[in-house]
Amino acid sequence: MDDQFLAFISSGDIAGLIQCLHMENYSQRSLNRGLRMAAFYGQMDCIRILLRAGADINCVDEVDGSTLLLKAVHSDNFHFGVNQQRRPSLEVINMLLQQGAQVDGPCTDGSTALMAVCGMGWTEGAQVLLSHRARVSAVCDKGKTALILCPVT
Repeated sequence: MDDQFLAFISSGDIAGLIQCLHMENYSQRSLNRGLRMAAFYGQMDCIRILLRAGADINCVDEVDGSTLLLKAVHSDNFHFGVNQQRRPSLEVINMLLQQGAQVDGPCTDGSTALMAVCGMGWTEGAQVLLSHRARVSAVCDKGKTALILCPVT
């Protein structure tokens, strides 16, 4: 895959990404890899462009099996919330859900985005996922549900 293509995505260089897409016919696999990277780095404009170019909103990582929502939840696109805790971007998560990302798409270990946000104690993230009908009863390979993973305060 073209390193420049990935560099444009990670940096959010829209003009460079569009130029790459016009100059080369990228495979589905390459578009999906770029989409996963855009979700991880919180590059919303890149996500939109890659979806229009044919990337699959429900693609999974070939290495760890994580979904785009899990990539966004575990992203590098953090801001500091209440009490200076790092939180992923609600904007990216909302946008992925609005574009059709499966709210309960599990990773290869059965974990879901709801389990991840509950494990972080991120109430706002859990509320967004629950408003899109995330299943509280989903069980990962370790036998845990989102409720079990919530920190006790």
